[in-house]
Amino acid sequence: MSTRARLLVAPTLALALAATAAPPARAGNDAWTPVGLGDGRIVSLTASSRGELWVTATLGDLTEIWHRPSASSAWQWRNAGLGRPQVAAFVVHPLFPDVMWAASGVAPQRLFGSTDGGAHWTLLFPGDGTLRFTALWAAPTRRYTALFGETADGKILRSDNGGAFWVELPAASVPVAAAPAARGVVFTGARAGGLLRSTDGGLSFARLAVPVGADDQLLALHATYGKAPLVFASFRTGGLLRSTNLGKSWQRIARDVPHARASAITSDARDPARIYVADLFGVQMSAKGGRSGSFRDLTAPTWATFNFVPAPTAVAVGDDGPCFLSATQASSPVASDLLRAVQPVSPPPVDKKGIATFVVKELRLFPPDQRSIFVRREIGCRELCDPTFRDRRALLSHDGGITFARLGFQFFPHTFFDASDLACDAERPQRCLDAVAGMLRLLENGVPQPSVTGSGTVTEIAAGGALLGASSEQGVARGIDDGQSWAITLASSVEASAEHPLGGTRNVVDLVADSSAPERVLARALESYAGEPVVANVPVFYLSGDSGASWKALSFGGAVPLDVELVPHTVGSMVALVDAGNPSSELRRSDDDGATWRALHTFPRVEQALDAAVDPTGAEDLYVATSHGVVRSRDGGVTWETAPGSLSAWGDYRQAIARVFAHPSEHGHVYAAPYDGGLFENRLSD
Repeated sequence: MSTRARLLVAPTLALALAATAAPPARAGNDAWTPVGLGDGRIVSLTASSRGELWVTATLGDLTEIWHRPSASSAWQWRNAGLGRPQVAAFVVHPLFPDVMWAASGVAPQRLFGSTDGGAHWTLLFPGDGTLRFTALWAAPTRRYTALFGETADGKILRSDNGGAFWVELPAASVPVAAAPAARGVVFTGARAGGLLRSTDGGLSFARLAVPVGADDQLLALHATYGKAPLVFASFRTGGLLRSTNLGKSWQRIARDVPHARASAITSDARDPARIYVADLFGVQMSAKGGRSGSFRDLTAPTWATFNFVPAPTAVAVGDDGPCFLSATQASSPVASDLLRAVQPVSPPPVDKKGIATFVVKELRLFPPDQRSIFVRREIGCRELCDPTFRDRRALLSHDGGITFARLGFQFFPHTFFDASDLACDAERPQRCLDAVAGMLRLLENGVPQPSVTGSGTVTEIAAGGALLGASSEQGVARGIDDGQSWAITLASSVEASAEHPLGGTRNVVDLVADSSAPERVLARALESYAGEPVVANVPVFYLSGDSGASWKALSFGGAVPLDVELVPHTVGSMVALVDAGNPSSELRRSDDDGATWRALHTFPRVEQALDAAVDPTGAEDLYVATSHGVVRSRDGGVTWETAPGSLSAWGDYRQAIARVFAHPSEHGHVYAAPYDGGLFENRLSD
């Protein structure tokens, strides 16, 4: 291992700070409150003239607008009135930062406007069924604000009535820029190459004489604030140009990397002399209005060995300085990073607390210090997307969910290997197991021990009396002598049987131990069987009563199991949520380790019950995640009620809950993970 490699976060659960800190203050009972972590695949970045940051963030087919009022604020959801949309384009007025426009929806795509900073949106253009905006710009004139939009087929459109009616500009191309103080002056690319300028808000354009090839492609364009605006244009072969007279003449800008193709240009609205340029080699800044030779690097050169930050796609200046969006392209399926463009060499990430465009796959609280919360999440997609599109991250909090640290290895400034899971022994919480870069690692008080195992990608881990780990290539491995050696106890291959004579493969995707009886371990697997036709990804649950030494498959009489939960402090008991076919799903209970089951409750199909949890402090308290929220039973499943509290402050569509978790020691303390992203908690009153 390289001497530059280091463990980013030591996941010890016995830190002095965690042991002595007061419990974090929370919102009142019976109200859903977001847990401190936040993240998302950010696809656009904008700054207002006040230094507020705006982003659009994507999860699956959902793209939302998020707003950060200041560097000390959490991000706020700003989609009220837009429905469950795909926000394809967004722009803030350059002079009036509470005025903005958003293109939202699929077919037809509609244009909305807001005059109160996104708190409310008004429909301006209902769409025509074919028009799809991919970008928007606003250009102030003396009488109105002209809007410009790029469509999915590459057209540039203009509106002079707030977006209610649009006309095409056949000679214009992207990008578009307006000088806010020089009202009516607008610059665009030319479809045949070069640069166009309008002095009447886009009603007419003239071609500018620019010292580049006639067909040179314009890559980035920017006009600064202030009474004497500067204009910057970046061309594919002509380099970076600067104009001090609104495009009448141009000078080529000399930088440390003269042939770099600038992918984004911006300036500080409160100090227009500060110019920021982003390209493949990072972000550079000039404090002298972009004069030749005045630029200096703010970030590490991305061509350095093992330094894999893609070229920034956007740069913006917030109230805490410049930041940039690092992604392969705006439509990249890989999660983009929002980073600050400041020294030192490795750019620090911008806090994304509040952005709820991530899927929670697992949540664990580790006794005896239940302020230690482990969360595993995915960014960018949900269950059934291409695995290469997923960004899996594991995070750990020692303060009850106020702050989280990312778990894994940092190799060089921009190469990070995320942990895929973390589990700690219920009887010895200082002993943990994590999975990083295809290895199971034994940790004592957060310090990795020499013993490791595993090959390929480790997907899940658990520690229940013995160390257990699962990989898609081998199956479940059981640690012997504290991990000095390992034995496979639930293989990745499925033996042939009368039902499946050709056998198949088994991929164990979850392991969890009973917190009150660590020798009881539950394994969830997806099995595929060979034959004609091939049967793929059948969910099967296995139970071990001897710390993973042996396993038995649980049977549900032909029903498809959706979730199985062990009942703490009750030997042999578990509950299962199964798909019983139309028109219902069913919650069942077993008190003999799955030998027999009895029905507790039938949920109608319209509720789409997907996940269940048992309150460890009261075995009669059950929770189920449904498409209409979390429902609760306080009498062992006989009667049910909707848990109080609403998630409508983050969109009505977030009422559909995918996962529900119960706190191990606080009665009625429940966590909910909506299908459309985020993690929220509630303290239910009795």
